[in-house]
Amino acid sequence: AEQGLGDCIQFCRYLPFAKALGGKAVLCAPPSLTPLLQTLAGVDAVIPGSAAGPSQPVRLRWAVPVMSMPGLFQTTLATIPDHAPYLQVPADYRQKWQRLLAPHRRSSRRKIGFVFASANDLSVKSCPLDQWAPLVSLPGLQWFSLQKGAAAADLASAAPPFDQVVDLSESIGDFADTAALLEQLDLLITIDTSVAHLAGALGKPTWLLLPFAADWRWLLGRSDSPWYPSFRLFRQAAPGQWPAVIETARQQLLS
Repeated sequence: AEQGLGDCIQFCRYLPFAKALGGKAVLCAPPSLTPLLQTLAGVDAVIPGSAAGPSQPVRLRWAVPVMSMPGLFQTTLATIPDHAPYLQVPADYRQKWQRLLAPHRRSSRRKIGFVFASANDLSVKSCPLDQWAPLVSLPGLQWFSLQKGAAAADLASAAPPFDQVVDLSESIGDFADTAALLEQLDLLITIDTSVAHLAGALGKPTWLLLPFAADWRWLLGRSDSPWYPSFRLFRQAAPGQWPAVIETARQQLLS
């Protein structure tokens, strides 16, 4: 897994193809992903490591970056392996988050998670927290923050309506925790970040808010994604125009 966390989540789906060629398939991935990736079909072992290599000695005959596998398997738009879910929530993580969310499951309100800031390229991908107010203020919804990193502190000091957001981010230790939280929500609305890929790998309904110059994998002029059938894409019509994107999402929530 030589690039970002989201890249690893997106392209680990090719491990079963490698396994089918014979032998054992070993995936080297960041430690924050290893408990989750152990649920992937067709992988014999998941070992922690970085772009520099595994953190422990391992004997291999062949090695390949995960993002090279679509090319090696001659993937086209028509042959993208789009089956989901291809990752699962580990049982112990599910039990933990069922306990944490027990007080909120009694509510009949629709439960929506959101992520507003990216660790990378903050000025382009991130949608400032205050821009989310038209969504978070809608009645009949319960919002849950899945935001991690420095931006998570913005929520703690935010004015209404953000004081009604449920923030359990301090209990999120790794991506298996995030997956267990996502599993109990009805919808994720997020900017382009690793949590979006996680939701797609779990088959969770996801609304992805994209900047005008979106990443290559989201293609052009589409409101869907061939990589993740559970996605709807909401695109900026011009650079920096988040209010229009938020308004479109608001109208869809009201419909």
